[in-house]
Amino acid sequence: MKTKISGVYMESIIIKEGEYSEWGRVLELCDGQIEVKVTLDIGPRIIYLAPKGGYNIMFEDSEDKITKGGEYFEDHFEDGRIWHIIGGHRLWKAPEELATYYPDLDKVSYEINGNSVIFVTEVETTTGILKTLGITMLGGGRLRVRHEFYNTLNKPINAALWGLTVLKAGGTVYFPINDKGEGFLPTRNYVLWPYTDINDKRFSYDDQYFSVSQSISEKPFKIGAFLKKGVAGYYNNGVLFIKKFAADDNCVYPDFGCNFETYTDNSMIECESLSPMYRIDSDKSEVHYEEWSLSCCNPEDIMETITKHIDK
Repeated sequence: MKTKISGVYMESIIIKEGEYSEWGRVLELCDGQIEVKVTLDIGPRIIYLAPKGGYNIMFEDSEDKITKGGEYFEDHFEDGRIWHIIGGHRLWKAPEELATYYPDLDKVSYEINGNSVIFVTEVETTTGILKTLGITMLGGGRLRVRHEFYNTLNKPINAALWGLTVLKAGGTVYFPINDKGEGFLPTRNYVLWPYTDINDKRFSYDDQYFSVSQSISEKPFKIGAFLKKGVAGYYNNGVLFIKKFAADDNCVYPDFGCNFETYTDNSMIECESLSPMYRIDSDKSEVHYEEWSLSCCNPEDIMETITKHIDK
């Protein structure tokens, strides 16, 4: 049976609990074209995203190599917890600081409403933030991801919502260069981190797009930007992932004005979007949306396909 959602006919959505790899319980969502799995014993993480029966594009830290511990965690967590990347897509707090690395190792609750699911975690004891992650299946190989911060403290919190999608090694992230424009003021900004080498061979560009490829290197690479077109893509093993997000010229964004960032090291590559900086008052919340699409794609069609999404 097919259902019409947002003008697109799709197979009826199947949502069910299952088990996946070493991550334990997951919630599985399938619309007949794409398959999604979200961790329930930890996280949450969108740990699996693939064309139905196809290639999972999400990075999984199965060997638990990427962690962060030390004095801060010893002081704040009596049970000896440290932070684990786990993999896949997560919601974080920006600007980045030690409190950002909250060890989200508790079980996750969820609520299903039609073709949408909301995942809820425990309140972060170090920030006072209650995070929720939502998924809405849109049909046609698309889904919407909803990120929310709710302030449980009795004082305001200044933060941006940060959607990080950690993707498998061997792929490339593409993002469009802003139009040149006219006038006296600058129209393009690109932000580099202390460890970034602008001559890194993994980084390249032409008149329309930047690209960052994942490969083995002695040091990581990261670059950020304010992308007025609000779109970026990732390509690996014949699968193209496209992420769309907001770009508001009237807002202040973190990290010298970035609404997009990408990072890579020897293990993975990230495609990240950021909300504006918010002053979130007590008992109030802010949200940040991303819209994803996933499709099989030939290498020669990557740029054209991403460009088509800019004006949609």
